Amino acid sequence: MLNNLSATGKFTIRDARPSDGEFIARNVLAAMGYEVFNVDADSAIEFGFTSLNVKDAVKLVGEICARPDTLYSYARTRIACVEGNAVGSLTAYSGDDYLSLRVLTWGLLNSMFEGAAPSEDEDPTRSAACFPSVEVSNGTRDHESAREDILVTEPECLPGEFYLDSMAVLPEFRRMAFEYAGATDRIGHLLMLDGIEEGRRKGFPRISLIVDKSKPRLFTYYSALGFRPDGEILFLGHLYDRMIKELD
Repeated sequence: MLNNLSATGKFTIRDARPSDGEFIARNVLAAMGYEVFNVDADSAIEFGFTSLNVKDAVKLVGEICARPDTLYSYARTRIACVEGNAVGSLTAYSGDDYLSLRVLTWGLLNSMFEGAAPSEDEDPTRSAACFPSVEVSNGTRDHESAREDILVTEPECLPGEFYLDSMAVLPEFRRMAFEYAGATDRIGHLLMLDGIEEGRRKGFPRISLIVDKSKPRLFTYYSALGFRPDGEILFLGHLYDRMIKELD
């Protein structure tokens, strides 16, 4: 039985718009592990060797999310709303054009962060970039030796898959349950179900995602949704379980 707060208001899930850029950005940053909720706007977060406050980081990433041609684009995002107000989002996309989108997106992010980096007392031997330019490990290095090299980053998803990338819900809404499309549950779960159905509607044979190995509860949750393990990948210096769900 769910232990939820009282949920009131009309709940919907809609396609995102360019004006949702900064909202999506905050959720993408949260999904990446940055603390952006319930913190002061001037709180510092680190991107490679660049330190930005939360407000500036959200603004920069928001510009990426407001474009139609990036991984974290509004065009690849669904927004959960209560009474028309955005409370959560899930960004998902085809693995067919993943690598080309990643080159563009991470290049844009690195350029923005490098441009925002302070020039005084900066060590010229250090790069401000936090997203690697090298695309794929060639398989000749094991995960343990590669883990310390952030430039070795394997692809999150493969061609023919619909990939569920970044999902987050505003903290004050995470325990609330709503009814949507015949299911009553928490917002994050409803977004996941919506993402799976979107992949099915678009004709993909499978859904994929990755799970940080330090979060076994998430692994258990995705397993309950019908995802099964499909190996491990090294992504941005961390080891993840790759999981896939075959669609009917």
